[in-house]
Amino acid sequence: MRVIQRTYSNCLIALLFCLLAGASAVADQDVGGKSKHLTLVIPFVKIRDPTDTNYFYVALLDLALSKTVAQDGPYELVHMPNYLGTERMRLMLEQGAGVDILWSTSNRQRENRFLAVPVDLLRGLNAYRALLIDEKRVAEFEHIKSIDDLKRFRVGSGDHWQDTQVLKHNELPLVGFLDYETMMPMLKFRRFDYASRGLHEVWKELEYSEGFIIAPNVLLHYKLPVHYFVRKNNHALADRIYRGLVKTIEDGSYYELFYNVPSHKYGYNQFKKMNSVVIELENPNATIKPHMITP
Repeated sequence: MRVIQRTYSNCLIALLFCLLAGASAVADQDVGGKSKHLTLVIPFVKIRDPTDTNYFYVALLDLALSKTVAQDGPYELVHMPNYLGTERMRLMLEQGAGVDILWSTSNRQRENRFLAVPVDLLRGLNAYRALLIDEKRVAEFEHIKSIDDLKRFRVGSGDHWQDTQVLKHNELPLVGFLDYETMMPMLKFRRFDYASRGLHEVWKELEYSEGFIIAPNVLLHYKLPVHYFVRKNNHALADRIYRGLVKTIEDGSYYELFYNVPSHKYGYNQFKKMNSVVIELENPNATIKPHMITP
């Protein structure tokens, strides 16, 4: 199996997507009709490091598909040539035009729009949210015991993040921002008081940003699984990925890959150690599927 990165000039990108639209999720057929080769177009990922949180989803997809080769035949993952934005890629997936699979937090709208593979890729870790704060303000957050205590502070969240809908629904004072890159500067200059960050991501942010800390002894919790999504009618692909994921869980290779990402390992270990007040928030768009598997 090969994961391929193809680079193209801007003038060829439009033509490329036309070709990918016709070539994505293509399976060559042998005489008996059995699929013998599958080509999948996946999102562009800038960092190709197996220990990186974002690349984890590519590595896990590769691992899951590799477990099904004997039954379903070989495959190839082809990266899109550049990043086009989440909503544009969702539209492309919906139309079957240039991308075959996406990964993101799940909700009812996305599960109605696409076909979700019902395995929580982060073991529920994304549902627990740490409060990222200025280290000089620790004393202000030490005595938070309830959502009413939390309402004394302003939370910062991206305008298009699913978390934002949850925070608004629970009537937490909120300051929005356009993109991730503005989060730390705004927090530093006290445009808001804290940011809600998943336990799988906050440790890397602390590593590369000085002057911040996690608020002690308090976590937020709301349903926020992370799924693979395929086109609504692509049941064969969803089933293959699901079967592959189950095999990785059963043989332990999932856990090896999961813990190979330092932020996952640290976040999960810290979660088990923390003696925190857990403030439950209601997610009005939470998935309602009862058959979700959490490794």
